[in-house]
Amino acid sequence: MGWPESGYVFLFDDYVTVVSNIEAWWSINRLNPDRGWFYGYNLSTQVAHVTGVADICEIADASIYSYSDWSVGPVDEGDFVLFRNLNTGFYAALRVDDIYGPSPLSATLDATWYLQENGSASFGPCSSGKPVVVLVHGWQGLGTQVSCSKGITLYPDNQNFDGENGDTIGDLPDWLTSQGFEVWSAHLTTGPDQTDSLRSNALCLRDQIAQVRSRAPDGKVILIAHSMGGLVSRAYIEDDGLYQNDVKTLITLGSPHQGVPVPWWDTVKRLVGLLKGWTCENQVAVCEFTHGIANFDQHHSVRRTGVDYYTVSGDLSFFDARGWGLILRAVIPGADDSAVPQTSGNGLSGSHQTLATNEAHSKGFGLFSYFGPPPGDLYSFAYADCIQPVLAGNPDGCHATAAQASAAAATPSFSALSPIVEGSLSSGQQVTHTLGVDANGSALFAASWTGGAVTFTLESPSGQVIDPAYASAHPDEVSYLQSTADQTPQGATYAITTAETGVWTMRLQAGSVPEGSAYALLADMESPIILTGQTDREWYTPGATATLTATLGGSPSSATVTAAILRADGITDTLTLSFGGGQYQASYTVPAAPGYAEVRLVATGTTAGSLSFERGTSLAFQISPGTFTLTNNYSDSLAAPDLNVTVGVNATVSGTVGLSADLVDGSGNFVAHALTIQDVTAGATTLSLRFDGADIFASQRNGPYTLTNVLLTDESGATLVTQQAQAVYITAPYLYTDFAPNRIYLPLILR
Repeated sequence: MGWPESGYVFLFDDYVTVVSNIEAWWSINRLNPDRGWFYGYNLSTQVAHVTGVADICEIADASIYSYSDWSVGPVDEGDFVLFRNLNTGFYAALRVDDIYGPSPLSATLDATWYLQENGSASFGPCSSGKPVVVLVHGWQGLGTQVSCSKGITLYPDNQNFDGENGDTIGDLPDWLTSQGFEVWSAHLTTGPDQTDSLRSNALCLRDQIAQVRSRAPDGKVILIAHSMGGLVSRAYIEDDGLYQNDVKTLITLGSPHQGVPVPWWDTVKRLVGLLKGWTCENQVAVCEFTHGIANFDQHHSVRRTGVDYYTVSGDLSFFDARGWGLILRAVIPGADDSAVPQTSGNGLSGSHQTLATNEAHSKGFGLFSYFGPPPGDLYSFAYADCIQPVLAGNPDGCHATAAQASAAAATPSFSALSPIVEGSLSSGQQVTHTLGVDANGSALFAASWTGGAVTFTLESPSGQVIDPAYASAHPDEVSYLQSTADQTPQGATYAITTAETGVWTMRLQAGSVPEGSAYALLADMESPIILTGQTDREWYTPGATATLTATLGGSPSSATVTAAILRADGITDTLTLSFGGGQYQASYTVPAAPGYAEVRLVATGTTAGSLSFERGTSLAFQISPGTFTLTNNYSDSLAAPDLNVTVGVNATVSGTVGLSADLVDGSGNFVAHALTIQDVTAGATTLSLRFDGADIFASQRNGPYTLTNVLLTDESGATLVTQQAQAVYITAPYLYTDFAPNRIYLPLILR
């Protein structure tokens, strides 16, 4: 870019969307016309001279240089000049490429300038010449706390995390680096103390990718994301307000694209997370991908053009499960990796390819996982059958091999979950719980406790005591697994191949245990008596009536179904459901307690054979905070090359609002999707939905277009719906050719 001499003022935000308030001017060194002087034009702009740097990316921290309030010079061709604004905190730089002209009074400066649009002081790092892979980990609630403040780290620095998180990424970075990739690990805020929202972690991921993307030859990284990390990656890539066009491939491993069942999270909280006090306040993202996944998927319903998506999801064999993976595998009906149903992990519409494996969600959950190979193999199936061929240049290389397809093993069917029994445990105390097993099928009995010396045993209906020694002597009848001594909480499971019908006893005998210890008991079995439940809506406004419905299979001779509704304000409401028409139902007046409400359903009764039974399940719904509403004010305009639709919103409080919608043509055919998430202040405001012109042109559908499938959410914590609406506005009669990519739009520039 050329600037004339004679004190011409140039602004570093002339051609970008931020306002840096960095203003500068330059003059020639009259004694040597190949040199220049540089000045901050306003009082808040400082200037520094940098020599000995060949590329802007070598300036890793612009704040460390010596800045002048007035001027620097003389500056030679090839040198860099840094500017910073003390009020806005922005940094900018220019490289002096050439100074030329017939005389000092008519000289011209050619320079390449740079502005850090995110306010960062780093202009690096430099390209490594290698493809850059960023590993994005998942939820760490069962490990130790991880924080976004850790930043992004280069393998092997902290690549596998520390302590209890040692199995998070396993052997994957070793495999990647050995094949010529530069491997970085992002760090999200998640753990037993706090897990931030998907969007908050997406902001973190955006900033961490920005620190390393210049090291990729094409400026774009490859994301390999595990579990929750896949949703965080999508929350970044598929948000126009966040995405920086710096990702070329996303491969997700066991990511809950369609959520995880609420009973899984209830079991994790109460059986595995004893005394941790997990709620939607401190485990925000978990509630978003269990209770609120429909909101996330509606906001992020369209894949990013230019990014190739691949998904991998496992179906862990019961016999390959280990530790907590055995219990959690049994809680989820159907194929799953012990945390995520395979239909969810591979349920991302618009993926280029999907891969179904028989791997565990993490190394601690099974004999092998996405990150650790089966015995005798070099690589995991996820790596050998998807990651490796795709990254080697075969875009269609993500598919199962014959070896993988034949590796599946028969898995017992656990379909009837008992309610979780919880209580406190003191030294020397014995706790017993009895329950009926009504079918000669598989049964799983599990216990957890917070620590200390505790023995977990069973007694069959015929009086046989089953303990670890019995299990060891009768491996065809029963298998026993116990957590290692360093795990918290402690836990043990008995898996019975063919459980005797009748009343079973679960027994905990405490030796010396810490004061304030807790325990939890759970059973899952094959049985026709299965409890399921649902609500008539996913979200409600305070004062509305919610209808709870439960179905109990197996034709018991008698049954009572109750519901405990755990509200976000800490209050628990209880209901008894009435039987009629083959179902159990109850009406519930929704209280003014905004947030996620969890419903724990319990059925008790007797079977046709006069055996007592108990069943449990859980579900959830949202109570809207009512913080944001549509005002029915809309407009549209061609914002070349896109279509901009403004939407009026009223905010009762200041906060973060999410708005998404679809455009459809006159016949209801999909045209485009847009999402915006913004901070707003209380009062009337206007949000803008920018529909990608490339999507409109690709649809080849003419307007006028209808704005529909509108979703308005409160994003201040866990995402909560505040309003949904259909067919709210019709645009002007645009032609799809108005958005043709070869149309030229000339911007208006005022000087």
